[in-house]
Amino acid sequence: MRIRRPRKLRGNIRKQVAVGEKVVVRGPFVYKLPDPPSWITGINHLNWIEKLIDGLLHRGWFKSSDIYVRVEPDEEQEGKPLAYIIPSSRNDGALVLPGDGTKNLLGDAQILPRFNDGALFVKISS
Repeated sequence: MRIRRPRKLRGNIRKQVAVGEKVVVRGPFVYKLPDPPSWITGINHLNWIEKLIDGLLHRGWFKSSDIYVRVEPDEEQEGKPLAYIIPSSRNDGALVLPGDGTKNLLGDAQILPRFNDGALFVKISS
């Protein structure tokens, strides 16, 4: 069983990242983190391996990078740092709009021409 590598995203992030999946923003690039292997998630006493892969292995690739989880705009997200992420298209870098409230963040994002290619995320890294 091999561990899959993160995949660089381009274009419409809504089509490429489902709700609950993780992405990493590193400079101008957005990477989708793969799901942990099924042989780990199915066994309760191996949860430490899942945390190791998610924490040490992925953080080793993406030191000083932010990890986000995609959420639905309708979900209650108060008290958590939000971001609206639009991945790179062509030579443009990734654009991350940080914000506090979902309505304000979505309102700010609609000003941008690439709004339809983005999605709402919650920052889970420290």
